Amino acid sequence: MRFNFSVRKCQFGTFNNRNEFAGPDDKVKAIDLPMTFPVRHAELDMLVPAEDDGPLFSDFLFRDKHLRVFVLCPLKIYRKPEGVNLTIIYGTSGPRAKEYELEFKDVKIKDPVLHVSIEDGSLSLTCKAQIHPGRYLQAICDNVELQICRFKCKSVQEELLDKDRPAEKADEDDDDAQQPELPGTTTGRARVPEGVDDLGPIPGQDDEDEEDDGEDDE
Repeated sequence: MRFNFSVRKCQFGTFNNRNEFAGPDDKVKAIDLPMTFPVRHAELDMLVPAEDDGPLFSDFLFRDKHLRVFVLCPLKIYRKPEGVNLTIIYGTSGPRAKEYELEFKDVKIKDPVLHVSIEDGSLSLTCKAQIHPGRYLQAICDNVELQICRFKCKSVQEELLDKDRPAEKADEDDDDAQQPELPGTTTGRARVPEGVDDLGPIPGQDDEDEEDDGEDDE
């Protein structure tokens, strides 16, 4: 249940400046950077894990990709992923146009809220990325704050909901048992994709990193 999202567009908001203690007498600059970005239906069960024997969150919200629940949104997600590697990608215009990447490690994700459109069932997530900007603070001010940029992120640290879950015994004769079962999945039920590379296009966005196959994500 790692907090992983492949490259996609994101609306960044106005960040707030603050200081954090890296030690008893050592202060470092930190910012809380608001983010709003689209989410695929296939990513719901990664975003909101279910109990081992419980229904998948995507099945609770949707049936055949049609919205079933209209009164619960927006949904506040009670998890605070830490140890996230975040990359923000932006470009400059003009004769010397160039694309730049700002890479941050040990990012914390705060206050994730899931929004569901009643009109078309599209999904988006708002959250705040707690970042130590270092030498990239000015670049964030000039090129990221209040801008639409691309980003990707990958959690490299397990959350408490992963650590507290007991490990299941694997059957050596069963190839499928060699892979850890995702929370909320049972035998005979389709697995939640482990990666994010094969989930198809993001609704409402052009997938700039993959060739357009001319089909919409339904």
